Amino acid sequence: SQISEQGIAVVESEEEAEAEGKALTKIEDKKVVAKKGNARGSDRTDDPVRMYLREMGAVELLSREGEIAIAKRIEAGRDAMIRGLCESPLTFEAMMVWRDELVNERILLRDLIDLEATYGAENPPPEPKPKEEEDEADEAKAEGEESSDDDDDEDEDDAAAMSMSAMEAELRDGVLAKLDEIADDFAKYRKLQDKLVNRRLEGKDL
Repeated sequence: SQISEQGIAVVESEEEAEAEGKALTKIEDKKVVAKKGNARGSDRTDDPVRMYLREMGAVELLSREGEIAIAKRIEAGRDAMIRGLCESPLTFEAMMVWRDELVNERILLRDLIDLEATYGAENPPPEPKPKEEEDEADEAKAEGEESSDDDDDEDEDDAAAMSMSAMEAELRDGVLAKLDEIADDFAKYRKLQDKLVNRRLEGKDL
């Protein structure tokens, strides 16, 4: 008939309708399972970028408390490292070698210290002026005293653009003086250490 030709199934009883419905349900279930399987297969990839993003998506984000805890651990580790270096005689022996090489100009000061950080610590920027002084400066500028301000700006630009050689020349004497103090203290320490060893060999206390 024309109905059958159009793909419409005609059933004559309720039993046939139920059987037909169950068959269609099984077919739909199989399609769903097949789709899930394909989806799982598509999740698998050899792309390193996608694999990295997938792994990172499973990692818990770092909270502010976690950042603070990590920063404290880093600071504690840094302090422990510095204390360990300061307790080692080899550290002071190396510093004495560096001092001699610096005096004999075999190395540069920039090889030993952070020039910019040291120069900034010894020459901090000027403190901001109080509001009253700022008002007076504005009035003076309004009256035509612009030349002095220009000179100040040029001085600030020169200080900001100071070369490495200029910073070395300014810091060299101070660094050498501190290294000399360390050398004197280390010499006293070595004498005490040698004396302690000799006293211990004699079975006596220092």
